[in-house]
Amino acid sequence: MEFPRTKIIFRIKNAEEIISELRNNQKNSIVILRSKTATSSCAYDNLIKLFFDVINCQIIGDYFVTSELSFEQIRILCGNIRRHSIERTILLAVGGGSVIDAAKAIKYFLWTKQIRKRNLKKEPIIVAVPTTAGSGSEVTRFAVWKTNKNYRVVVEDRSLVPQIAIIDGIFQQSIPSFLKSYAAADALSHALDTLLNKYVNRLVYSLSEFSLHSIMENIKDHCKGFNYEVAQTMVEMATISGICNHLVGCSIIHAFAYAISEQISISHGAAILFCLPAIIEYILSKGKVVLPKGILRKTTTILLNLPVKQEDVDKLQCLNINLAVSGIINNTRLMNRFPEELTSLGIKNILKEVLRLWKN
Repeated sequence: MEFPRTKIIFRIKNAEEIISELRNNQKNSIVILRSKTATSSCAYDNLIKLFFDVINCQIIGDYFVTSELSFEQIRILCGNIRRHSIERTILLAVGGGSVIDAAKAIKYFLWTKQIRKRNLKKEPIIVAVPTTAGSGSEVTRFAVWKTNKNYRVVVEDRSLVPQIAIIDGIFQQSIPSFLKSYAAADALSHALDTLLNKYVNRLVYSLSEFSLHSIMENIKDHCKGFNYEVAQTMVEMATISGICNHLVGCSIIHAFAYAISEQISISHGAAILFCLPAIIEYILSKGKVVLPKGILRKTTTILLNLPVKQEDVDKLQCLNINLAVSGIINNTRLMNRFPEELTSLGIKNILKEVLRLWKN
């Protein structure tokens, strides 16, 4: 078991010392990858100012990322960076999981995959600044992007773990309530998926259980409005859940979510939120996995009452259950981590319950 190598800084005001370590009398090329919600926060301006005040750098690219990148988009970005990079490239990713995964994808194709060709003089540095309390991508070895045919690809490599993560709840101020729900459900799923993983050990179980309890204590207040301390707690718990995900990997919940989001074109966070209550109900009623059942009994009701986007709920009702069952079964990598054997009939019954719970 290898913990992520990420240097984690809680709150932007504490980030100057760690950013100054990037200086080292080198010329740094910075590529900014950001979400639109990140830009609307004054914290983003403070972050950029901090970089330019502390290190010698030149911006060679500034891109908005709205969803997982396709291979073609990654190819174009990598080409631009190759042409303009100086001594060292810093990939500054300010946004949710899709934005941080975009930085990982660029590094993968510029460095990890092509290391013998030495496209760059030095290994690119990923500085991840998550603006959602959800994906945990800032501390994991996993990344998701799309093929040119719009299929999601999950890549796992130790080099994809960001070197620096700056965790600050201030970015939550400008995020719509339904996106907070989706992100929080994603963080919750990483904690719960870890508990449902047959490779979990006592240390990871304790971290996941702590994160699970903290998220459920704060999730309703977090989605109602903005409270900085609540938001900070949520982003910190998302990071802890991400570390647990990095250590043992995802399991059954993500197998369901990937199959749902692939078919009906909703976000990963939405798919996670939609399938969580039904999976929790299955585990409580039939599952043999040892879980903190006290908190889970309250979880289903809370999740079903979180803000959602009605358009996503409408799309869910168009789900083809048989196709989804096939997609889940074929995801053997994730399903094999679940300690119980789940038949196609069992999967189908869970999916039927997903549709029933969200019908109204």
